[in-house]
Amino acid sequence: MIRSSSSALPLPRPTPRQSPHVLLDRPGPFRSGGARPRRSGNRGPERQDISLTSRETETLELLADGLSNKQIARALRISTHGAKRLVGAVLLKLGAPNRTAAVAIAMHAGLVGARSGTGAALPSSLVL
Repeated sequence: MIRSSSSALPLPRPTPRQSPHVLLDRPGPFRSGGARPRRSGNRGPERQDISLTSRETETLELLADGLSNKQIARALRISTHGAKRLVGAVLLKLGAPNRTAAVAIAMHAGLVGARSGTGAALPSSLVL
């Protein structure tokens, strides 16, 4: 009998006829055969709902320029861990699953402007 680490209650074992991946075999919202969840018209928080610190705003602008965490750390003169923390905070506040979505949401909300050309010129010290 398998025991859960959080309580003394036994966990059910799959029967020989049941696949151990019973839940994965069922159609669901992200499996073929299931209905996909509908998207609402809201693509992220509105500008008045987003409050970024000045450091997070700088980080967001560097994200929009396409910089990596290491390059952001160099530009802000902080550790790579500090840059990862700032990027994570920006993603969380914007409700974005990744960097690209964060920039798209920020542009839609007017937090960063659209860049013309291939991007802002970087100092040679920031180029890897």
